[in-house]
Amino acid sequence: AGDNTQVRILDVCLQVARGLQYTHSCGRDLVHGDVKPANVLVMTAKEDMKPGGVVDVVVADFGIFGGRVESGDRLGTDSCDGALLADGAPPSPDDHKQRGYTASYASPEQLQRGGVVGPSSDVWSLGVMMLELMCRRRVTKTAVCRGDLAGTVPPGQLSDVWDLLSACMSLSVDARPDMKDVVTRLEKLTQAAIDMLSKGETMK
Repeated sequence: AGDNTQVRILDVCLQVARGLQYTHSCGRDLVHGDVKPANVLVMTAKEDMKPGGVVDVVVADFGIFGGRVESGDRLGTDSCDGALLADGAPPSPDDHKQRGYTASYASPEQLQRGGVVGPSSDVWSLGVMMLELMCRRRVTKTAVCRGDLAGTVPPGQLSDVWDLLSACMSLSVDARPDMKDVVTRLEKLTQAAIDMLSKGETMK
């Protein structure tokens, strides 16, 4: 008994992470490049529901191969407040042409000329998506772009999950976990949430 919202959120994120892990395993430079809620298809039909109301999800709109972001190699479907290119120049209309992503979920390296886009870029984007699901609201673009996330999650809100989100959204590419590690940690978190739900408890 009890509210299974946390379990459902964690399970959706786990399924997305598993899909991205498979993608990354297919080639060193193969990335999704635009991980966001709009590209996660949720099976909501009653016959598709798992026990406890957990749903099946599909990651859609796979898009790009990783590589170095060059001039004229940006495409944003929205803007990132205060974002600057690596050379200090603000984004220009000519920067929105070839590479598909949504700026509010894009990693810092996707927003920088000369930045190298790879699997860790998907890790960042998944972290932003998970954070929004946990907070039940959009996260400000400025906060995400600057890595200023202090106070975003309410006190006591899933501290173990927050540790994972902080790692995923590290400004240092090398400090982010790979998607395999994200999957492992989400599996443990999801199982812990299920166990606590069965006991009528809530994750802290």
